[in-house]
Amino acid sequence: MADKKKGGFFSEFKTFLMRGNVLDLAVAVVIGGAFGKIVSSFVGDILMPLIGILTGKASIGDLQWVVIEATKDSAGEIVDPGVIVKYGAFVQTIVDFIIVAFAIFCVVKLFNKIKDLREKEAKEAAEKAAAEKKAAEEKAAAEKAAAEQAAADAKAKTEAEFYAAVKEIRDILKQK
Repeated sequence: MADKKKGGFFSEFKTFLMRGNVLDLAVAVVIGGAFGKIVSSFVGDILMPLIGILTGKASIGDLQWVVIEATKDSAGEIVDPGVIVKYGAFVQTIVDFIIVAFAIFCVVKLFNKIKDLREKEAKEAAEKAAAEKKAAEEKAAAEKAAAEQAAADAKAKTEAEFYAAVKEIRDILKQK
């Protein structure tokens, strides 16, 4: 019985994992992680050293403010690491964030543009279908009106012919 529950649990878990949204999310997380590493490398290894050259510093990421110096013993070993504020690493992380945020903004903007185009096409197709339906209804109404008019004309013609035939018969009978 326990095996049945395990099989059911794992089967349900497999079904959960195979849903499209879960797979899409997993792919997005993996690609996002890789993209984050690329951006971090770009910022830390290329952009910040170039900015460091412009500012006269070796690397912006290495900038720090020593609040309390580290304490060393007589052998030169660090006993107390002291307090260091690494503001260069913080600046580098902010630049990473800005680049990632800009890339995400561009992707979202592209998706929204595609979505808007699809909605516009769907709206135009619906309007075209509605116009075609209205035209077909108007054509059917015109054909119906024409058929009714033709029937009325035929009836009037038939009545006129009938009355003409009756008058002719009456005239013939009067002559006799």
